[in-house]
Amino acid sequence: MENQLNEENDTPGTPVLSPETLPVVQSSKLKYWQILVGLFLSIGSIYLAFQGVNLSQVLGAIPGALPVYIVLALIVSFATLAAKAARWRLLFNQQAPTFRRSFAIQNIGIFLNSIAPARLGDFIRAYLMGEENNQSKVFVLGTIVVEKIFDMFFIVISIVLLLPQVVFPNWVSKPSELTAIFVAIILFIGSLVAWKRDVVFLQIERWSKILPDRWQGWILRQIKNLLSSLECVRNTRQLINILVWSFLIWVLGFGTNLLVFWAMGLSLSFLPAIFLLIVLQVGVAVPSTPGRIGVFHYLTVLALSVFSIEKGPALSYGIILHLVVFVPLTLLGAYYIWEEKISWSRIMRTIALSKSRGKN
Repeated sequence: MENQLNEENDTPGTPVLSPETLPVVQSSKLKYWQILVGLFLSIGSIYLAFQGVNLSQVLGAIPGALPVYIVLALIVSFATLAAKAARWRLLFNQQAPTFRRSFAIQNIGIFLNSIAPARLGDFIRAYLMGEENNQSKVFVLGTIVVEKIFDMFFIVISIVLLLPQVVFPNWVSKPSELTAIFVAIILFIGSLVAWKRDVVFLQIERWSKILPDRWQGWILRQIKNLLSSLECVRNTRQLINILVWSFLIWVLGFGTNLLVFWAMGLSLSFLPAIFLLIVLQVGVAVPSTPGRIGVFHYLTVLALSVFSIEKGPALSYGIILHLVVFVPLTLLGAYYIWEEKISWSRIMRTIALSKSRGKN
């Protein structure tokens, strides 16, 4: 069973963006309600963020940011993307991609996630890497899920460390505790599935007998591929390396926040930087308009209000931080999309073909 779970089931050599090789993209169907919800959230967030502030003062404070710290923050932001690519490589059990390929494909995915709903970037990222390595697209998608789980692990650790250090208002402490508990449950279930992978698959295999024969084989193959992506956490050395890279990514993340604090002349320590990182990591996961405009800024204002930062300076800071975070991923994502010759119409045709195939 151990070897059985590591089998590859996609047929190599298939045409680029062929619906026959892209079952996972069926999950990326764009829904108008997601766009509408995102638009509503962004407009509402922009209104709340700018309500009661002097716009001229907010915008006037931006040119006063110290250039040296902004440049350093941009460098750290680029380094964060590089560290994420290096970690992603470690999640592949065999046929690990080169750093250059993982960096390019990852940035395409992150960029598409920032401008499109339904986590489209994750599915395109899984497809491109699967084609690159002749690997199961579901397996690659599983590695993306695993990296999110490691990020959630550090969110829990950070919340646990922060709560005793800072006196948070109830609207912060209660949701933080609930978030930590919820994520801890997910981590526990994920760890249990990883270590008891064979047992889990046997149970699923038994339950799958209630399905029609034409579906049963395909579903079991995809579950094998998905469970195979958990192999990295069963190897102690590999797990330690992934944790080290995850820690570095987390340090670089709050380091970016801290450098922008200094650029804006805000006398804040690493605790607010970590708290802001948690709020943004959790908050920007909701659907919103391209670039998370509005949601990002209002979350920044809310997070800094906990540390008695007035709304005007907090909003100025949020505008600068948004540029520091999104400019690198936008430039890199756009460049690699151009290099890979990926067009929006091509992506939409693939989704449409996959949707049509799913109905047949």
